[in-house]
Amino acid sequence: MAVPVERLAEQHVEILRPVDQPRLSSGFRTAIAPYSVWITYRLETGASEHTWEAAASGYRVLGNGVADMDAAGIHLHSTNPFDMEATPEWLMTLIEKYAPSSW
Repeated sequence: MAVPVERLAEQHVEILRPVDQPRLSSGFRTAIAPYSVWITYRLETGASEHTWEAAASGYRVLGNGVADMDAAGIHLHSTNPFDMEATPEWLMTLIEKYAPSSW
């Protein structure tokens, strides 16, 4: 039996590994050297623009700039104005580069 459904949104995920290990900071004293970045793009039904969420996992960077072996993560959202301002240029470049061209 077919169940009627209505599409609410579409998602597209990119999983990337930064080669040069750039630094990423959450603005709350957490800084990491990322070893993976997950970018999730979402387009709500009827919306004209997609949103994104970036989740970076990496090694915690100590105050002296040395990457520690403790794992940490940072999440950034396009819907949060603070996150938009805090997103470094290298990550915005990835977000723009891997955004779906069509849905």
